[in-house]
Amino acid sequence: MRKDKKPPARMNDKRYKYLWKKCQDEKIIRQAWKNLRRNKTQRKGVIEIDKNLDEEVKKMKRLIANTVEESPEAGYNPPKVRKTKIVHEKGKKRTAHLADIHEQWYFHILVEVMQPIILRRLSKNAVGCVPGRGAHLGKRKIEKLISEGARYYIKGDVRHFYDNIRIDIVIKELRRDIADERFLYLIRKIYRYQPKGILIGLYISPWLANYILIPVDDLIERTDNTGLVRYVDDLIITSTNKKVLHRLLTAVRIALGKLRLKLKHNYQVIRLDYETKNGRIGRPIDFMGFEFWRDRTVIRKCILLAATRTAKKLWRAKQEGRGYYARQVRGLVSLMGWFQWTNSYDCYLAYIKPCVDIGKLKRIISKLDKEAKKNDGMEEGDLRGTAA
Repeated sequence: MRKDKKPPARMNDKRYKYLWKKCQDEKIIRQAWKNLRRNKTQRKGVIEIDKNLDEEVKKMKRLIANTVEESPEAGYNPPKVRKTKIVHEKGKKRTAHLADIHEQWYFHILVEVMQPIILRRLSKNAVGCVPGRGAHLGKRKIEKLISEGARYYIKGDVRHFYDNIRIDIVIKELRRDIADERFLYLIRKIYRYQPKGILIGLYISPWLANYILIPVDDLIERTDNTGLVRYVDDLIITSTNKKVLHRLLTAVRIALGKLRLKLKHNYQVIRLDYETKNGRIGRPIDFMGFEFWRDRTVIRKCILLAATRTAKKLWRAKQEGRGYYARQVRGLVSLMGWFQWTNSYDCYLAYIKPCVDIGKLKRIISKLDKEAKKNDGMEEGDLRGTAA
């Protein structure tokens, strides 16, 4: 573990003004649209806007101008009741809020303007919901901390993170970097009917969620002899000294309290796995779907079981001459990356490869995607053909 002093926290040496004018810049509006339409070119709303893009850009420019200058009522107004859908992810049930295509465009414009400001202050050890900073970057960072001699670690996450973020506190934190009340009004108005909690599913929400935890990241990184990896609201803090972690844990809880947030009650200070004459002692770091041991990185057990069981189901369907379910085919192919980037390839050779041909499954998905593009309203269901 590094014993040199940590650099000082990122200083607020610059505040940005006139961002609301940038939101009306046609270049930024067009770039935001380009980002939004990526991989959505077959959607009906996207096709309609593309047909009259010049006129739509002018309408969006007037919408933002009316919101902050002329007539707020004629500008952007969020719906009082949003459409929602239930998303099941990693055993959790989440409610995702939906927005129409023009509202999504509005979110992309705001993010396009404030993204450089957030990235300038955001810790390099914060991963998740940030372009270029996914789980694989977090994996490399944790492996580096272990190789540098980490002995203990804190594992914790913020309780009901998105639901407990207050938009007033977000705006207060943004004022540290942004001296533009009109731009802040554009953000505040999104959550006009949601004073507590930022809505899951809106493009701008993860950016605000990452921003509000910057003071906590700064606090941890200023503490000597510690290392940090944060995946949205999940924290891993490592050190060679257990007492340092206990003191830091108290400071983190106080810092979160100032933001009206708190750690979930199941946080722990844990001894990292190491080997002795009598066997292994301690526990691995279970984080982002990986298990980080001292000498290897493997897949979390539940993910491994999901992959092997799905492969077995597809093998049985093939033996019985039945078709595959598209959901199972997509699910198994999406899990293959776990085997590629961990020390679990022997498991793939033993339990996955004898059951299915991943190359054929990829071709099935390609065929389904082409059919879906021809008929955008096609629902994913059973694959009509028999298994190859």
